[in-house]
Amino acid sequence: MPSYRVPYVFCDSCAEDYVAYIEILKGNKDKAMYWHNDAWMKVWATWIEHQGAIDSYLKSKEFERLLDELRPNQT
Repeated sequence: MPSYRVPYVFCDSCAEDYVAYIEILKGNKDKAMYWHNDAWMKVWATWIEHQGAIDSYLKSKEFERLLDELRPNQT
């Protein structure tokens, strides 16, 4: 299995699937993995997009403001 920096925390099976997804994007599809079809690719693409949206929200100034308001007063 190729080594990649995997930016998410996965169990072993999901990490293997993630690496397979990246390999397919690079044009290296393992035809024995017949279930890696277009729907499977869409699941991964959508999941990664979702993770990016969450990351963007967590870095937004509004979310930072909310966190500041929820922190106990430090006087």
